[in-house]
Amino acid sequence: GIDAAPSATGPLAERVERREVVLRALGELAERDRVLIILRDVRGCSYEEIAERTGMQLGTVKSGLNRARARFAERFARL
Repeated sequence: GIDAAPSATGPLAERVERREVVLRALGELAERDRVLIILRDVRGCSYEEIAERTGMQLGTVKSGLNRARARFAERFARL
């Protein structure tokens, strides 16, 4: 026969929960931080591409991304 429904604590449920936490943490960031993280870590843009798209200097992109990731990590850890 067919067993009960799949577990709500299995790998898929864990991935869905993690995705929701990531989205909440991103949503708590300032827009600039969120844009930097999404362009680099989600879309895979180079630092140069991000500088071009945002009008920021290359060094500002790099330092801003470093700070944005730190703020993201703080929020992610709290959720």
